[in-house]
Amino acid sequence: MFFLNDGELGKPFGFPETNSDTALISNLKSAIEQYISQKESLPERLVIHYYKPQSGREQKSIEDLIQKELRLNIPFAIVEINDSKSQMDICFDKDFTMGMPESGTYVRVSKTEYLLFNNTRYQKNPLRSVAEELPIKVAIHFADTGGFSHKDLISQVYEFSRLYWKGLKQRSQPATTIYAKLIAEFAANYNGVLPNNETVNNTPWFL
Repeated sequence: MFFLNDGELGKPFGFPETNSDTALISNLKSAIEQYISQKESLPERLVIHYYKPQSGREQKSIEDLIQKELRLNIPFAIVEINDSKSQMDICFDKDFTMGMPESGTYVRVSKTEYLLFNNTRYQKNPLRSVAEELPIKVAIHFADTGGFSHKDLISQVYEFSRLYWKGLKQRSQPATTIYAKLIAEFAANYNGVLPNNETVNNTPWFL
């Protein structure tokens, strides 16, 4: 699935787990071509949220699609969002009874990896109790060559975690990965078939 820069939802795609790498590239190509056809213009930049650690081969396939096959001379970045909440790397706020840092806080743990805290602590001294929520790990690829700011990409992940239309509580995962899971669950129950018409291609039917 993909979102435009203004938050507009694009057509969701689905594919079976077998040959998923090939299917991902094919659907990514279709999504980009659909955008170009609808907007009658080229995208200015591309950010891909990925649901699992990527191999070098997978990263190279995406790079080749954008630069060689589609011949798009645009900045792009891959943001890998670790689905299993980080338990090995953790931080505490010593000024808040060793509780979790404020929501939106991120900590760099390597050159390309960060811990991002998404929770219900929206101020330094909240009046209500805060639900403890482990951080997610975010890894950023290609951003340095594409002119992206790591801060902006992490902020985008954080904002997408607030774009959850099934409830009011902010989620630790961004909508880009949560909604993809909902689509995958639907497809698994209907032999991998997703609805395909003008209405469902422009509305979040999976909610």
